Amino acid sequence: WLQPARSQISAKKIHPISDLTNIKERLYIKWRNYNNTENRCYSATKKSGHGKNFVYTLRLWQFGWEHLSVQAISPHHRTLYDTNLTTVSTVDGQEDNAALYRFGPGYPVVLRELVFANVKKNCFILREELEDKKMGCQLVRPESAIDRRVPENCVKAYDKYCSVEKYELYEEGCEDIPDIVR
Repeated sequence: WLQPARSQISAKKIHPISDLTNIKERLYIKWRNYNNTENRCYSATKKSGHGKNFVYTLRLWQFGWEHLSVQAISPHHRTLYDTNLTTVSTVDGQEDNAALYRFGPGYPVVLRELVFANVKKNCFILREELEDKKMGCQLVRPESAIDRRVPENCVKAYDKYCSVEKYELYEEGCEDIPDIVR
């Protein structure tokens, strides 16, 4: 099993990952700083779990499709995927501040640390180490806040912990794309 690298990617302030796992509504990736893709509407919905172990349904919209689907695009890629998520701490003796999960079938389990949380304004930043040892980031917002302007302190935190590079993965109407289960 994958062990978190102790404070290798830790920010100074510890943000409890429960700030995210306690959210009951769908979470969307607003921006990320790596892998410019034509796919959009990346989201996660908690399906079950409590404590340290959860199941999330991950969704994405394939460019040009009219719906989200469970049909396999290839043996290793689906647009709906249930992933097991386990919370961990990257700092000994501290509250869990990160999550281990895979992005889809065929993807490795990756440690993603919550490096920023503005719970009142519903803005969160997850950071991970990419294959090339660079830091990858995702700015995540719940569905109820996704269409609102990103709070200034969240933008500044993203620029600080990640980079000024922002690939926009959410677009208006993502929440209206239906799931097609066949």
